[in-house]
Amino acid sequence: MFWGVKSHWTDFRWSGDIAYGLELHENEEDMYSLLSEQKAEVLSLGRPTAVHVPIRTNGKLFGLSDERELGLAVKCAKIGGLVVVHGDFRVSGFPDRLRTLLESTDSVICLENRPGIFHKRHKLSYPEDFKKVFDKVDHKRLGITLDIAHLWMGRDPKTTFDRFIDDFSNKIRHIHMVDSDGKEERQIGYGMVDFDHVFERLSELKRDVMVIPEVPGGQIACGAGFRYAINKLRSYPISQRPASPSSWP
Repeated sequence: MFWGVKSHWTDFRWSGDIAYGLELHENEEDMYSLLSEQKAEVLSLGRPTAVHVPIRTNGKLFGLSDERELGLAVKCAKIGGLVVVHGDFRVSGFPDRLRTLLESTDSVICLENRPGIFHKRHKLSYPEDFKKVFDKVDHKRLGITLDIAHLWMGRDPKTTFDRFIDDFSNKIRHIHMVDSDGKEERQIGYGMVDFDHVFERLSELKRDVMVIPEVPGGQIACGAGFRYAINKLRSYPISQRPASPSSWP
């Protein structure tokens, strides 16, 4: 495991002072007006880079629910070696669009588990949800972004987390390391996540993964919240860089 940091187009230039890895969160408008500029500058950094799809498109949550959102995800793959995608497997055509995304890119595509308290809304929160997706779409570049806070916002979080490790350890490629009070994401140490247990189980993963301290407001004051989170977790075995250039994603 190695550290990365969440950034936006406006602040990623200083993020290298905090962590070697980068997760660039996209705004929809930048995908059209700044795509070439982003691609050139991010690639010039030579840092392991994940790209998170826009949270909202056309005023609704991104869900890979139509061809327009598929196009945005393909654009994201032009910038990073791993693309974090939100989705709802119940939506008509979702498996087909997911296959097309994989076939249209060379990047690893990671589906993020959504907050369990919104289970009726998202339908991609628990291991059984992901099994339904992987049963329909079997691809070596299809993986999981495991959001720890989202797990602790759902039912029986420790058992749910263990099931993800037991069933999908070969699929977990990327981690959002965030605390939670059961309803909201919190800074590390201000929630109820059992980080000792989390890191004990994560040690079983066989591949290198980027760990993002995606704490609320972490980017304020040049990443003061991210620095605090990394410092709070300094006793756990997370490296500054990938084990080798080819170990991620």
